[in-house]
Amino acid sequence: MKLRGSGLSLPPKQLELSFGDELRIRDAGKPARVRFRQYPLPGYCLTVCSETADFADSIISLSDPDQLEAMFS
Repeated sequence: MKLRGSGLSLPPKQLELSFGDELRIRDAGKPARVRFRQYPLPGYCLTVCSETADFADSIISLSDPDQLEAMFS
């Protein structure tokens, strides 16, 4: 839903997840080629989905707003 940008306008019943050796997704009956990567954070689990397998090896967690501002200035 998030990957397609449809938000909650796509009824969850139209999304099918199959778990096994690999995760398979069917969006409104059509197979979707999607990959997932999880990144552990203290107290959280961040999951990123993508149509490619090009994921970052690690993430940067910014808890200080000044750090975030410095990255984009």
